[in-house]
Amino acid sequence: MSVSAQFHSRCWPALFIVQACLFAALPAVADIEWVTGFDAIVVDQVSGFDQTYDESDGAFSTASLVSSEEGTGDDQNYKVNADQLTQSSFQLVNIDDPGDSISMDLFYTDGVVEELSDGQTSTTQFPGKAAGTTPRISVAFSAPAGGWDWLCGFASRFCGSGSWGKTYVGFIDVCAFAGGSCGQSQSDRSQLAVVFNGWENSPPDYVRVSGLAAGLTLINPTPSTPGSNWLAADDFCVGVTNSGNVRISAESLNGNGAFEMLSAGDSVPYRVFIESIEMSEGVYNSFAGQPLNDCSSLSNQGFQLEVRATDSDVNTVPAGTYTDTLKLLFIPE
Repeated sequence: MSVSAQFHSRCWPALFIVQACLFAALPAVADIEWVTGFDAIVVDQVSGFDQTYDESDGAFSTASLVSSEEGTGDDQNYKVNADQLTQSSFQLVNIDDPGDSISMDLFYTDGVVEELSDGQTSTTQFPGKAAGTTPRISVAFSAPAGGWDWLCGFASRFCGSGSWGKTYVGFIDVCAFAGGSCGQSQSDRSQLAVVFNGWENSPPDYVRVSGLAAGLTLINPTPSTPGSNWLAADDFCVGVTNSGNVRISAESLNGNGAFEMLSAGDSVPYRVFIESIEMSEGVYNSFAGQPLNDCSSLSNQGFQLEVRATDSDVNTVPAGTYTDTLKLLFIPE
């Protein structure tokens, strides 16, 4: 989903992008472009312990990529870089205890397969195609072991009669590029969320989200009023099994503890609100969910997302296209 602020020009949305276009020309279509991004990889711990999860357990996701040579339209080979922000290696992190994490291996496949290292460029030149390819990302990790359980003895934390109920997540930024490095003209980014739900004897609640728009455009409703906010809002549905609570976090790709849009070294801060509650970057807030069936149609939009940027912040930066990727994660309680 994209969010854009139009200042005498138009921004094209891509994924969940926060954009501000400041007197900018229309962007050219990328020669390397994620036509569709990766879906989230969600793995549910069902039975057993000390179990290793991999592609055979559904720990994979596919996307659609077009890669053509600039100016000719011929097939263009490309490299990838996968980066998990704030981490030096791929990790699944307990959403309630950041000190509790699970190591994770990540594999990228497009004609050939390579295991990627966090923040490092692939050694492989993947065979891109102007007609499009369907690259696959798969992950592998082992459920943590150790500890005493009265039913299982010395076994895994997943074994026993209690309610372990932990959720681990990892956000990965995936960049495909030709030539020098990511961020140049022949490059594009996609995002991947990996979620591991662990419990002992009963499955967790489930959450369903619907109605989030494909794109939002920030506008200034009172441009003649100094200091007025630039705003964008969208109504959506968050349904939870048994109408339980849901935890929601918002993360900024560019920000580190704050939400920021960037362009050529300049930045515009912005604020995010859900149900009138201001979100802190990377921090979970708890909300009362809707009945799960509410989200089977678009008639019960019980949540609102709002993005704000102040007029003073907008007017102090040079003209350009300012972008950020805003990632929302919904976890049932």
